[in-house]
Amino acid sequence: MFQGVTALSECARGARMSGDKQYFLRWSNFSENIVTSLERLRGDEDFVDVTLACEGHSLKAHKVVLSACSHYIKKLLKDNPCAHPIIILKDVALAELTALISFMYNGQVGLFFRSKFSPCKRHFSRLAIRLVARGSI
Repeated sequence: MFQGVTALSECARGARMSGDKQYFLRWSNFSENIVTSLERLRGDEDFVDVTLACEGHSLKAHKVVLSACSHYIKKLLKDNPCAHPIIILKDVALAELTALISFMYNGQVGLFFRSKFSPCKRHFSRLAIRLVARGSI
């Protein structure tokens, strides 16, 4: 049912009086599976519940993913409850938005801040995206 789920050990603590045994389960590739699954859900547009728009284009995403990555978007969505909101991002190029969304779903994205994507760094800050980066950021 779940690939990578293994029973690691039997837990004595919390066992029921009836003699039932309690087991500790560990999903060995949980993080990798979640990232892959979320990206697949987004790509297939399954369960998407928010649309980000810029330059006359739009990208669909999941509120929970955007909220986990951006304090600003989380506050915006909480303060303005809506089943499927459309967030219009002014002064954001489609390539930049695509990079931002890719970063939120995958935890990494390759950017060249001194060239084509130089505004992207500003958008990461503006959207309060939690960013831990290597290099010149």
